[in-house]
Amino acid sequence: MTLSIIIPSYNKKESLMSLLSLLNKQSADFSDFEVIVVDDGSSDETCLAVTKRVYNYKLKYIYVPDEGFRVARARNIGAKNAKGELLAFVDADVLLPSDFVKNVIKFHSSNSQSVSIGNVYGLYSENKWDLKVDLDDVDSTIKRMKELGVGKDIRQSSYARFNYKLCSMPAPWVFLWGTIFSVEKELFEKVGCFDEHFKSWGGEDIDLGFRLHKANSQFHLFEGIEGIHLSHPEDDDANYKTNLENKNIFLISIVIK
Repeated sequence: MTLSIIIPSYNKKESLMSLLSLLNKQSADFSDFEVIVVDDGSSDETCLAVTKRVYNYKLKYIYVPDEGFRVARARNIGAKNAKGELLAFVDADVLLPSDFVKNVIKFHSSNSQSVSIGNVYGLYSENKWDLKVDLDDVDSTIKRMKELGVGKDIRQSSYARFNYKLCSMPAPWVFLWGTIFSVEKELFEKVGCFDEHFKSWGGEDIDLGFRLHKANSQFHLFEGIEGIHLSHPEDDDANYKTNLENKNIFLISIVIK
């Protein structure tokens, strides 16, 4: 199976370049995956930074004019241009370990009609942590975070109540967040891709999760499909407000669909 990693990005040049460099260190065969960067109208010279670098893997860079926050559209554009049988959606401010590609392919090779939800350290973590992230060795940083029990994904406490078995949850789709997840391309297209009516932060991901759930998809956590989120605290208040607005759009969509 082949994988397309889709990375939407808006003015995240520094973290994006760190992520692309880490993908150069994947333990998988570089012919097994491609990377698609969809630049949603950045003004921080992302284009120059991405296109002047040499990569071990095939990289596609797609620029989309800035028309406001359009992450759903950016992800759909990436999926439309993807050649892989599998799609992994990864945010531009996430760092991935060296076995990420190998683990995504391994998971989907034995789980059809399934969605893998990535474990993301530092994602709205319930506990404070000041461990320095080694941009050159994310594997060691993740290992250290596990040992110290810091930077846990805020969803972890909910997972624990169901013994980390998403299939036993009544509504596993609420945990499908766009930060890291993977799905078969055919299944993604079958349920209609991301809803592009979501035009600000939050909501488009769980809306997709709901439609995948309705299509009888299985949701799973899989060891090694994980990463570290580089947080931006100054954005949290604004993001929280727009997230609430998008949840309202989502609730309306449940009634309509």
